[in-house]
Amino acid sequence: MMNISDFDIDSQRGDRKQEALSMAIEALEQKQEWITVSERMPDEEFAEGLENGTIYDLYPLLVTRYAPHSPVDPKRLYVAKHYYDGKDFVNNVGDECTEAVIAWMPLPEPWEGEIK
Repeated sequence: MMNISDFDIDSQRGDRKQEALSMAIEALEQKQEWITVSERMPDEEFAEGLENGTIYDLYPLLVTRYAPHSPVDPKRLYVAKHYYDGKDFVNNVGDECTEAVIAWMPLPEPWEGEIK
């Protein structure tokens, strides 16, 4: 099995990719299911924190989405961390990107245990 540390990714952009990959791997290990946007959108609880005026106060979600502006392959699917503002999915800079998202899932609960 390939380890996430086997990937050679550029620094700033790579950190975001590595974070999304780590979250995706953790979600898969938790056996969570993807929910298609045609099935349902996230509940309002995921938009809690919006009154603080920043997307970073929103609850993050994993999404499977297209890369519509990719010059290489705009139909390629990838996993990313996005937020839900009660109406739309938004990326980490606040751009609305609901049209590119095809499925989503909540992040797993944080690990609880004793650090050795």
